[in-house]
Formats: sequence, C-alpha cells, structure tokens
Amino acid sequence: MTPAEIIQLTRSLSGCRTDELPDNDLLSYMNIEYRKVRQDIADIDKNYKLRVRNTNLVTWVSSYALELPTQAPSEATWQIKIEELYVKYNDSQAYPYRAEQRDWDNLNSAPEWYADNQPQSQPFYIIMDNSVQVFPTPKASVVNGLTLYANQDHMI
Repeated sequence: MTPAEIIQLTRSLSGCRTDELPDNDLLSYMNIEYRKVRQDIADIDKNYKLRVRNTNLVTWVSSYALELPTQAPSEATWQIKIEELYVKYNDSQAYPYRAEQRDWDNLNSAPEWYADNQPQSQPFYIIMDNSVQVFPTPKASVVNGLTLYANQDHMI
C-alpha cells in the first residue's frame, strides 16, 4: 500500500477528516505508532520463546519440576508463564486431556481428595514455587504423559 492509500483507509475507518488532522500530521502519527508496534514485536520475539516440555508421568507422583530447555547463561533469571498443560494418564489414551490451572484457595476439599477422586478426563494443576502439582495423581507411569507449553521470559 502507498502512504496515500494508508491515509485514505485510516480516514475511512476512523472517521477523521482532513480539516481535523492534515495528511502530513496523520502520516507522522501513523509512523510513530508503526515504530512502536515494530519495537514491541521485536521485544516479544527477543524475550519470549514458546517452549514445549514433555515429561514422563510417574506412578503416584503428582509434583513435576518446571524446568524448560534453554540456551541461557547460568546466571540468567527466567520467568516462566504456563500457557497450556496436557496430561495423558495411560499409554492407550489417544489424546491428552487439557488441564485447567487452579490455586489452593479455590479448592473445596482437601488436596488428597482431588488426588484420588478427580476424574482423569478433567485434570487440573496448581503452580508451586518451581513445580506444578497435577490432579488426579497418576496411577500408572506414562512416557511423555505430561506436556507443558510455556513462555520463558529472560529477566536480567
């Protein structure tokens, strides 16, 4: 698109008239916003990387470490934001169940009740300091039974 076409489209979408804002001023503002968006995209691309981690489920173990693969130097500090977590409770299960994130304050019963009685088709997890606790507790070991999708932000 040419600058004239961009200005015309902007005016048609915004209802901004030429007598309210001359074309040169509108183009200047649009260029400022364009640079901001480009910088935001560059920052996101540089700082956030979607990571996938597969972990084996272990019989009667409900807590799993939040360790993600990284190329970072050892002194770097990382902030991890879980986007999605999937659980497969047996090897014959074709597709894993998506787990819902909850916190301790929203549980109506003791954690032990959920560990034993939560339906496998409705798993949930709670984020601990450096781990996630999965409910219900697996009753069998499953290779790659836990799949974690997370954004990893490098904090200096």
